Amino acid sequence: MIRNLLAVLTCFAVLSCSSPPDDGPANDLINLAHLSHLYEEFQVGDTRLGVIWIYCEAPDYQLVADSDEGFTCVDDVARALVFYCRRYTTHPSPEILEKIHSLTEFLFYMQAENGFFYNFMLPDKQPNQTHENSRAVPNFWTWRAFWALSE
Repeated sequence: MIRNLLAVLTCFAVLSCSSPPDDGPANDLINLAHLSHLYEEFQVGDTRLGVIWIYCEAPDYQLVADSDEGFTCVDDVARALVFYCRRYTTHPSPEILEKIHSLTEFLFYMQAENGFFYNFMLPDKQPNQTHENSRAVPNFWTWRAFWALSE
């Protein structure tokens, strides 16, 4: 009986450790369409930055900036960076690696001299240094940026 139980447990362990074949996007449980829609890259000086737009409006999902805050923020970019870093471990691709690089560059671009981060970027591609939720202080967006950079 113990021998049979060990045989069953061994079979279960082997089967649970194997991965199903990867048939590409059709076999993927995660739909990246909306995140990809919010993603944009642009050049600032010699650096290519990747951002995640914070707002888009239905029904056509037009990307929209907020006149008070900006169009992207460290908080959302950091969360996307964590996702892409983890995604790369199971789905490595040059596209994901480029997003990891450009999103990381955005976080470095938004880091203030005091080590903390401005949260929002204005449409002119400059950090919003005056909005209450964008000052370079120890707040949730700074901690999230540090978390993302540690991934």
